[in-house]
Amino acid sequence: MRPAATLWPSLLALALALGCADDSALDDASDTQTSAGSDELGETGEALGCERPVELPDGAVDPVPWQLAGEVALADDGSTATLAIEIPADQRYLAIRTSPVDGDEADNAQLCHDLLEAHLIAADRSLIPDEDAPLTDTDQRRFAGPGAGVFAFSNTLEPLLPPGAEDTLELRLQMRNCIAGTEASRAFFPDMATQLRVEVASEPQWSEAPKPDAPARLAARMLVAEDSGWGLSADDPAMAEAWAVAVERFAAANIELSLEAEGTTGAVGTLSYDATMLALRELHGEALACLRGAEDDERFVPVVAVPCVYLETPGSSSQLFGHNPHVPGVFDETTNPSLVVLAAGACLDDGSPEPVKTPTAHGLILAHEIGHYLGLHHSDVSLGEHLATGPEATLMRSDISMASDPSSAYFSTPQAEVMLRHPDLREPL
Repeated sequence: MRPAATLWPSLLALALALGCADDSALDDASDTQTSAGSDELGETGEALGCERPVELPDGAVDPVPWQLAGEVALADDGSTATLAIEIPADQRYLAIRTSPVDGDEADNAQLCHDLLEAHLIAADRSLIPDEDAPLTDTDQRRFAGPGAGVFAFSNTLEPLLPPGAEDTLELRLQMRNCIAGTEASRAFFPDMATQLRVEVASEPQWSEAPKPDAPARLAARMLVAEDSGWGLSADDPAMAEAWAVAVERFAAANIELSLEAEGTTGAVGTLSYDATMLALRELHGEALACLRGAEDDERFVPVVAVPCVYLETPGSSSQLFGHNPHVPGVFDETTNPSLVVLAAGACLDDGSPEPVKTPTAHGLILAHEIGHYLGLHHSDVSLGEHLATGPEATLMRSDISMASDPSSAYFSTPQAEVMLRHPDLREPL
């Protein structure tokens, strides 16, 4: 069995400073938050919690082609049997999504989905380290999120398979206690699921590689909390400048980032995260209800601008400026919260919220968090080192909120390669 040390330190490392914090709780100030399902959506994204309808873009985008790969039994030690997944040749990515079929919702929500084994049969190669083996540059990174699993390959520099090659991936899963990182025993979680649903998606390589005059496309949609100190980018120069900084960083990676829809929501108060990563669900539900036009309208990065975020650990509390609960982020109704949270740092309850950093600094944080959403881990922490090459590749450092030299805060070329394999990226025009 994979030791807890491969999971829990990486959880903490991703939480340091501002990155993928361990989820949060909405406090009493968030009573205006309302979780709304897709059946409450109007043509313009109107839903409970939206201060005004969000004008959504015209035209349908093909959804991520999720297909059921199978359902596997969950043993008493939280492990599954092996499931075989066929990988066609020349795919841009292979995405895997896992969710409980049955069991108690409260128990299932506290369990993190991790990979126990992921082995390519024809290539005779493991994608993740063997037990007790160190993480190497060729091992696939993964982040064990609560309530559901989301994994996208390849997230190393090399493609998952050589050109023209087909293979079969043999997969085993392990449920873990999100707090301790240990195997999830039915002795401690008696009502956890007995079956897991495994879905898979892949799409062929694009006909043309992204280049400066024809970049890959990435859409984002944003909700701005009324107590964040920000306004919509169309009305707030500081927010517009932050987005311009993020757009420029992605443009340098041959990705055209566009803010294609935005709206406002009510006050959310202080978000206080802990290691269970459970309490963003309400905000996540509202964001999707406001920003989606249909259940399969999912190929965009949801962003919510809020006033204040804290990471709560035993005996301490750290203020954060950004958060993404899933690496990579791929959302739908069955997965745990998957969105980008941008915090203004307005944590003083003096009635006058105001972003505490410059628009450039907030823009770098925004780009950093979207980088997490697209599969990047921190580039400077143990078990999180991820393809940071060159003196200007500092954007994915865990301390980016304190960057003194924005001119060095860019994605590396290998990091760009990983992001271009995310399911939400659209083909260059």
